[in-house]
Amino acid sequence: MNKNQVSIIMKEKLNTAINEVCQNPWLFAVNPGADFTRTRKMPIRELLRAIFGMRGNSLNKELYDYFKDRDEHITASAFVQQRAKLLPEACKYIFQAFNNACLDTKTYKGYHLYAVDGTDLNIARNENSPTYFPPQKNQDVGNNRFHANALYDLLNRTYKDVYVQPSPYQQERDAALVMIVISRLSGKDIVIADRGYQSYNFFEYLNRIGVKYVVRIKDNDLVELKRLPNMEYDKDVSIELRTTQTKADREAFAAGTAKWIAGHSKNGKTKKQVSWDFESPFLFRYRCVRFEITTGVYETLVTNLSRDEFPLEEMKDLYHMRWGIMPISA
Repeated sequence: MNKNQVSIIMKEKLNTAINEVCQNPWLFAVNPGADFTRTRKMPIRELLRAIFGMRGNSLNKELYDYFKDRDEHITASAFVQQRAKLLPEACKYIFQAFNNACLDTKTYKGYHLYAVDGTDLNIARNENSPTYFPPQKNQDVGNNRFHANALYDLLNRTYKDVYVQPSPYQQERDAALVMIVISRLSGKDIVIADRGYQSYNFFEYLNRIGVKYVVRIKDNDLVELKRLPNMEYDKDVSIELRTTQTKADREAFAAGTAKWIAGHSKNGKTKKQVSWDFESPFLFRYRCVRFEITTGVYETLVTNLSRDEFPLEEMKDLYHMRWGIMPISA
């Protein structure tokens, strides 16, 4: 099957997903029973097709390109009014329906490979929006941004899920967990992430739902790794995590046999920061792989993959695949 045939099939699947929304427009209308009930130049089907076909130009240019017949052309104002009638859930439904219609069959040693990452998307300035950043140093005005978190299938080159947060309140690890759970990833899926996802809590959540992970961490950033040699290695590491600070705890922390981590209050009080959602004390075990990328420069990975199935040399290649993630554009 050539690329042209694939593109035709993909377009048909997208149109099928769009048609499912168009058959039940009241489910996706801001005002059910009123919106999308009258015949207009841009009914819900044309509205959705125009949205999904946009290429990042100005709205006037997009509308000019979309309407080949100049008599059918509508103004940017009319388009915005129609778009305002549409709930965001319509696009989410189409995204999921399209994904469900596509068979992502490519795997690596029987595993689906998913890269998780996030990026900021600039939007129009609105000081009353939760997306607003006040002016920073050497800036005259603030700006607004969304943070788009993506779960991307590296081999099939498709987005499994996307989770959008206001950038001032972004929580990438929480967003990643939401996408992983909603997508129902399993033991035959490997999540590959960069340094921003380093967290005992994140690792343990994936352990408990049976998902494999490979996460790059800052070189020797974890206390238990600082005692290891400055060279390539592939070691099983363990550290006892404790959320209390008794005298015995503090002695263990000083000796390096245990590590304090912020847990939930035993009295039910709300804490400003919680880094651990599980029991305490807890013996956390993981595999740490460290390899040289250039002379004297190392990368360090934390994983729960089997050494027999994925030896050190293969871990290098596996992590390198993460950089195949396609960028998200506004």
